[in-house]
Amino acid sequence: MDTPPEPREQRAIDRRTLIKRAAVAGAVAWSAPVILGSLGSPAAAGTGPIMNFTNPANNGLAANTFLVPAGCHNVRIIAIGAKGGNGNGTNSFGTFGGKASSLIAVTPGETLNVFVGGVGANKSVNTGGAGGINGGGKGGDAVGGTGQAGGGGGGASDVRKTPYGLANRVVVAGGGGGGGGASTNFTCGGPGGGTTGTNGVNAAGQANPGLGGTQVAGGAGGVGVGGGASGGAGAAGTGGAGANGSGAGGGGGGGLFGGGGAGAKSGSSGAGGGGGSGLGVDVNTNNVDAGNSGNGTVSIQCGAG
Repeated sequence: MDTPPEPREQRAIDRRTLIKRAAVAGAVAWSAPVILGSLGSPAAAGTGPIMNFTNPANNGLAANTFLVPAGCHNVRIIAIGAKGGNGNGTNSFGTFGGKASSLIAVTPGETLNVFVGGVGANKSVNTGGAGGINGGGKGGDAVGGTGQAGGGGGGASDVRKTPYGLANRVVVAGGGGGGGGASTNFTCGGPGGGTTGTNGVNAAGQANPGLGGTQVAGGAGGVGVGGGASGGAGAAGTGGAGANGSGAGGGGGGGLFGGGGAGAKSGSSGAGGGGGSGLGVDVNTNNVDAGNSGNGTVSIQCGAG
């Protein structure tokens, strides 16, 4: 028996229903996918304006704070540590800071404090370079008027939550180590971290370099040679001081844990300071591509979600 035809009104309703369903399906099929990076994923794209912080002199002031806006529940932070200062000699360069980035959970209305690393100072005649702001270690002074003083370590760049102490840092990029005091020997500082800062450099038979900071401790100070003094050890947030001597040591870079200061050698060359360690999911060492030939930087952007 044949099925009686549907009433015209019913066919019209069914046709409209199919059109609506097709439209919804098409919209779903062609919508751009929303990819929410897992917490700590540096690849997640940010959605808000980027705020850049470049002035270490504003550390601890309102100018270096980030007020989390309404609707923002995580922020992407990219930090670059500062370069270490140059020691005496044609091959005694301070090196680049490290780079770290993470997506960090935040609460709308909370304030983050930003600490930008300051570049380590170059040596000046017989005086070692001052350590950079935010943890760089001082370069060693040249003893006896040799002029072979060390460069200061670069400061770390970091972001902190309340109450804004060292224990409250959520992202850290280590500073580079300062160059050693030498004439022509290769005595560069170690690049900042990175998970671990890199050891400084010394010439064969000369003073020992400062070691890089790690995730749990500061780098050891370089041991002096030939009666020369040893460099200071790095600590939480602070690089060790380079040793004083006729060939002085470079200062360690600041970081999660600072790099060690380099040792000195009497009558000869010092060594480079170690780089500081970093904290973040995406951590790299020796970020020459970042172009941080001076102070460090920090950028913050609201993420997805």
